[in-house]
Amino acid sequence: MRPSDTVGNTALLKISDKLYAKFEVYNPSGSIKDRIATYIINHAEKNNLIKKGDTIIEATSGNTGIALAFIGAERGYNVKVVMPKNMSEERKQMIRLFGAEIIDVENGDFDRAIEIRDELAIQNGWFNTNQFLNPLNIECHEKTTGVEILNQTKNIGKISALVLGTGTGGTIMGIRKTLIKVHPKMKVIACE
Repeated sequence: MRPSDTVGNTALLKISDKLYAKFEVYNPSGSIKDRIATYIINHAEKNNLIKKGDTIIEATSGNTGIALAFIGAERGYNVKVVMPKNMSEERKQMIRLFGAEIIDVENGDFDRAIEIRDELAIQNGWFNTNQFLNPLNIECHEKTTGVEILNQTKNIGKISALVLGTGTGGTIMGIRKTLIKVHPKMKVIACE
């Protein structure tokens, strides 16, 4: 079993009488982004879009870069992470520890990071995971995280609200697609 085979199926922790939290830190690299990194790369492998030794590139503020660097180290891919210079040194260190290369852009310039990612992917034939526009980001959370939450809450009662931080929006959109079918009056609250 590979470490990435343990992604998902994280605990749902009871915080108080009516408050629960999905404990995504249990994923191998420590964040929910392990889900999309694994899902997108599994899909690419299944469809012969990448092979061992190929290069994966992504623009990120950190956690997706860490997750892709982890997958790259596990499976023999080169990983290039384009990110603003002002992202935390801890995130950069994790990315480098997994053997990925960081390409810096100016502080806070995510638009430029995305442009550089796209340019380099096209110029070099690198696999662009494209987390911001890739429908697999949403599909991953619809088919995994959302289903897990439904299974873990079936004896709890109705879910009145889903509260999530947002980056790409894939997590909240995917989970919502699953939960709203069973809990149509559920409120969805995005925190930025």
